[in-house]
Amino acid sequence: MNFSDKLTLITELGSDSMIFATDSRDRRQGGRSPTDHRPVKAHSNRPVESQVSIHRDPLFPPAPEGILLVGAGRNARNIICIFETADVRVSKLVDDQPKGEVLGHQVELIDDIEGANVDAFLTIADPVQAQLVRERPALKGCTWPRFIHPSSVVSSYAKLNEGCYVGPFAILTDVTLGRHVHLFAHNVLGARVSVGDFTVILPHATVASDARLGKRCMIGMGARIHAGVQIGDDCRIGVNAVVRRDMPDGTIAHSDQRVRVRRRISFARSSAHDDDGS
Repeated sequence: MNFSDKLTLITELGSDSMIFATDSRDRRQGGRSPTDHRPVKAHSNRPVESQVSIHRDPLFPPAPEGILLVGAGRNARNIICIFETADVRVSKLVDDQPKGEVLGHQVELIDDIEGANVDAFLTIADPVQAQLVRERPALKGCTWPRFIHPSSVVSSYAKLNEGCYVGPFAILTDVTLGRHVHLFAHNVLGARVSVGDFTVILPHATVASDARLGKRCMIGMGARIHAGVQIGDDCRIGVNAVVRRDMPDGTIAHSDQRVRVRRRISFARSSAHDDDGS
């Protein structure tokens, strides 16, 4: 198959198709055990002609009974809406402080799960809090599928661990994502990038080839991480920051651009001028 034939094939498949293959054990057993944290590889290293597999369900392993969302904060609303665009059904929401409904879904207590064997997904955007909640005894029986939005482009050599979230219009090459990594939208990750557990990458941030991001990092909107840069654990990178140097654990990078807020200028004539006839 030449390049033009492949391009024609991709065009015919359209944006409603998802190209990736689940692990063979997932297909045989209908899902992984909650204690199996090994990454799923999008494809094996076979020739392109033989490795393409079409999956209509962007959640893998699939959750036929629906997905339980852990966390009912503002990001839960984002996840619900995006899951719905990909035809992923949300079965229930749980939180430590349930307050009525979120987009029509009743919120219950996390501890009420009591180790139930259900398919679950973290919606908590704060990396530290996400890890603390994930380690709760009540969630020990959960299985944590991966999600890739159908609009994203994911390399056949990408490796995704449990609970990963790849939002709309992301581009991933031969990357490795740790457990519960969240890529919100329009993110680009270059060749051989690795991302540690519970790291969050906000919309429009890009990570160039051979960069390494540690655990529990928060990458701000529009941030740029240059090729080969090593980011330690628990780092924070601000909105639109450009990172050209390595960052030790627990450090912060922010943009030099300052935002100035001024009083809005009014072009209306003042009453004083009207009174004196000017």
